[in-house]
Amino acid sequence: MVGARFGCRPPRLQVLRAEIRTVGIVAAQTTLELAAASYHAVRSDDTAPAAAVHERLIDLARGG
Repeated sequence: MVGARFGCRPPRLQVLRAEIRTVGIVAAQTTLELAAASYHAVRSDDTAPAAAVHERLIDLARGG
């Protein structure tokens, strides 16, 4: 992910979200968001990314 840090390409999570959204597999979207939440928890990242993932999970649960 070095390239993403320097603005060379979109972060991998955004790319995966876009690809999964295109295909429309809700279970894959949920799995991706749970993996992202786990990743942020293990890295002890700031709460902002975790909050964004949480909001995304809520959106998916509501059907979107």
